Amino acid sequence: MGRVIRAQRKGAGSVFRSHTKRRKGAPKLRSLDFSERHGYIKGVVK
Repeated sequence: MGRVIRAQRKGAGSVFRSHTKRRKGAPKLRSLDFSERHGYIKGVVK
């Protein structure tokens, strides 16, 4: 049999795979938070 050559592995691995099962929400653009909407964050720089 011999060793498996890495370039010839069958199928994609299970580590780098997007978790697409059992999703609920419809796909949409990210909702912007306050700093992204206004371009700054209110507060004191120390």
